[in-house]
Amino acid sequence: MLTATTRIPLDPKIADDMRRFLEAATMDTTLDPKTLGLGNRSVAEILGRLAQAYELNNGEIS
Repeated sequence: MLTATTRIPLDPKIADDMRRFLEAATMDTTLDPKTLGLGNRSVAEILGRLAQAYELNNGEIS
């Protein structure tokens, strides 16, 4: 899992694609972190950590 201090800069085009992916994943009610082997974390926690690591929207997904 990414640590709270992990930061991965992205090219602006890739950052836009990642934002769209994270927003779509937020809306997907079929995502189950446990099934994906990500433990007892919530989808919101995982997506928030990804957004934070990639410096997107200050770690928040709309």
